[in-house]
Amino acid sequence: MSALHVVVGAGQVGVPLAQRLLADGHQVRMLRHSAREAVPGAELLRVDLADAPAVRKATEGAAVIYHCANPDYFTALWARLLPIWTESLIGAASASGARLVVLDNVYPFGDLKGKPLNEDATMQPSSKKGTIRAQVAERFMAAHAKGEAKVVIGRASDFYGPGATKSYFGDQFWPSVLAGKPAYALGSLESLHTYHYIPDVVAGLAALGNEAADVTGSWWMLPCQPAVTPRALGLRLAAAAAKEYRSKQLPLFLFPLMGLFIKELPELREMLYQWDSPFVMDDRKFRARFPEVLPMEPEAALRATAAWAVTHYAKP
Repeated sequence: MSALHVVVGAGQVGVPLAQRLLADGHQVRMLRHSAREAVPGAELLRVDLADAPAVRKATEGAAVIYHCANPDYFTALWARLLPIWTESLIGAASASGARLVVLDNVYPFGDLKGKPLNEDATMQPSSKKGTIRAQVAERFMAAHAKGEAKVVIGRASDFYGPGATKSYFGDQFWPSVLAGKPAYALGSLESLHTYHYIPDVVAGLAALGNEAADVTGSWWMLPCQPAVTPRALGLRLAAAAAKEYRSKQLPLFLFPLMGLFIKELPELREMLYQWDSPFVMDDRKFRARFPEVLPMEPEAALRATAAWAVTHYAKP
């Protein structure tokens, strides 16, 4: 029988990861808080990650556990839930003996001041959310160092691609572009910025889950697309959908007002440093260790994203 791989979280990364693992011949179980349809071929269990005994039971027999869950984008919610979820997953990985593959962001490293981010960087968060993420990452690495669990972290910056609805180039971008309207921009449009294409993230996580034990005990920058300015990527995505891209800068003083309609918007204010200067990721270590895991060719990624968006955001 094939090994059991458990995917925690069924969002914009968890779903395609489950599909990828199934295609690779693994037995797949998905855990999520709310009840929805399962990925065809995968088992779906409804589990509260704060319920440690339930998480342990749901991951019994797992060879690998992939942590792709995230609370809604509110600092208070992260502060309350992420430490609890972390302990539940460490306990589950310890009980099952599974490798724990954690998908994380780059918030713990703060303002890079234009310097490319790689695995040699020190965590120096410059936001409340970054501080929470840094504390959680330290706990995961401590669990590995103490022998509590076998842990590896894969990091990614901002997502785009099929299914990336909760991203800079998602729900706040495509409906406007497809309707011929200006898309609101947060932060500068002219600074180089690294974006991660979701299928590349999925391929990277699958590799971290299936490779030899030498990949554990550290973090890896997942394979990323070449850094571009937000304006350049917006133009290329729109062109791939045969649309014009026009942007409208969202002034800071409008954040509280717009927050009445977009609840998460005020939460983004402390993260705008990521667009004030170059924010570039360096994935050379990952590429050297996993030469077979190549990022999607940029033009192909653009075409696939546009094709998905045209269908996904089509008016009924």
